Amino acid sequence: MNLYEISWEVCNKVGGIYRVLESKSHLMKGYKKYIQIGPYLSNSKQYFEEKKLSPKLDKINKELNKKGINIKYGEWLIKGRPNVILVDFKNYFYKKDDLKKELWESHKVESLFSSYDFDEPVVFSGACAELISLMDPGVTHLHEWMAGITGLFLKNKNNSNKIVFTTHATILGRSMTGAGLNLYEEQKVVNPYEKAKELNILDKYTAERGICEACDVLTTVSDLTSEEVAYLNGRKPDLVLKNGLDSENFPSLENLSVNHKTNKSLLKEFASYTFFPHYRFDLDLTKFYFTSGRYEYRSKGFDLLIDSLGKLDQELKNEPDTIIFFFFLALPDKGPKEELVDNKSKYNYMKKKLSQDKEKIRGDIIKSYIDNKNLVLNNKSLKDEAYKFKREHSLPIICTHNSDIEEELVRELEKRGLRNSKENRVKVIIYPAYLDGSDGVLNMTYEEAITGCQLGVFPSYYEPWGYTPLECAAYGVPAITTDYAGFGLFLEKLDEHKGIYVLDMEHEGVNELKNYMYTYTKKSHHERFEDKLKAKNLSKSADWKKFIRSYFEAHKKAYKTNI
Repeated sequence: MNLYEISWEVCNKVGGIYRVLESKSHLMKGYKKYIQIGPYLSNSKQYFEEKKLSPKLDKINKELNKKGINIKYGEWLIKGRPNVILVDFKNYFYKKDDLKKELWESHKVESLFSSYDFDEPVVFSGACAELISLMDPGVTHLHEWMAGITGLFLKNKNNSNKIVFTTHATILGRSMTGAGLNLYEEQKVVNPYEKAKELNILDKYTAERGICEACDVLTTVSDLTSEEVAYLNGRKPDLVLKNGLDSENFPSLENLSVNHKTNKSLLKEFASYTFFPHYRFDLDLTKFYFTSGRYEYRSKGFDLLIDSLGKLDQELKNEPDTIIFFFFLALPDKGPKEELVDNKSKYNYMKKKLSQDKEKIRGDIIKSYIDNKNLVLNNKSLKDEAYKFKREHSLPIICTHNSDIEEELVRELEKRGLRNSKENRVKVIIYPAYLDGSDGVLNMTYEEAITGCQLGVFPSYYEPWGYTPLECAAYGVPAITTDYAGFGLFLEKLDEHKGIYVLDMEHEGVNELKNYMYTYTKKSHHERFEDKLKAKNLSKSADWKKFIRSYFEAHKKAYKTNI
């Protein structure tokens, strides 16, 4: 069997589907030919090593060139180095209106008033269909509506390829949750078409519903989303393809313990130059918690989280503990705040100065012990720098980088009294930048940042699967998820899921989330280490070696269909 797997996120790091494809590719064995297909974009070269086209692909490319399409062949620079074709479709945009007309006439996809965020996937999918129609027959596996439209064009061509479609979420479900609706109540009674029209997503909704109806095998990523797809897109999925991870790609618990110590020290430094110019607190009694992902205020449960942090702050009011809570938000970097860069620069200068004078300081320390006197450091230069470092008549920043989302989040935090004042036991840091090791402040990767933390918190209202708490577990970081996440429901079916707490969204909510964070804050070092161990072991229950069989089953099922 030949297998062609198409996604907008092949060699294109956008979201969770990239992680799915990247982490399972090395296990896609047993196919006569396996090729992943994605868009050729400006950033593709950092993920992709181009190879010379084979004579057969060269012939196909020349046919495609006549229509304005060009292909690049090579390997994705990940484990297993899967074969990849990237489709350059920018010169195929002249077909945009014809393609949209075809979708309307064949599958009633309503795109008369669509914008570029719909038109671009249509043109990409049209180009992919032209490519697949020239390839050897097999199974074409499409991920999400952005690539799923390829299947509609292939059906129109009466192409012999069988179509597997995986909807990782529904566009209507995501939009309803983002609009503040309780999806799991509303989906049972709502008129999907009218609601999509009301939310101005009719183009994407009708495209997604169209491929759900037309594909040979329909799949999704969790039992939770299976119900959603049945209600909103009119067809119950044939199979559930859970998202796994490659346990072998994650460090051992021993290495993670070393990494935690190193990375926590970097977070402590961040706390020092962010808060200490304004006031001091005990870093030895400080814990680092975080949430992360795309900025989807309602879907990610930020309202619930911020309410809980406000209550936690009150609970800790008369206690010595401090929590620094990070919102690690993957957003385009608009540059770090000048004040923070200045603080960091002054702090690093003091470190450098201290390092230069360390021999004299060491001698002074030894002498003070010998003489049984209190140590007095007469270093005028350091005193001058420390004076310049102080900003005692202002509050520490809340948002590290210049960002469009700062105003909304800061406003919501201030409503709960979270202002990063000296009195706040919960300090909040909004970090709206990609953690790629070069953001200008922490300069840590995402993995480094989260392994420096003690707890990940993900109280999502809408999470078809939920990679972030699963990744936390694999990195030995305990986490909180919800039973509105596919991964949370998966955990509830296991005999034990200690190390990851599943919040009951219908019966618990704000107080329960606050209580869990408070309880975790009060745990001993030994108890937290036990949780790390349990979380690490728990992650192995979602290894791809267990989940990949469902993919093989979907492809075999499609290959045997006569639809």
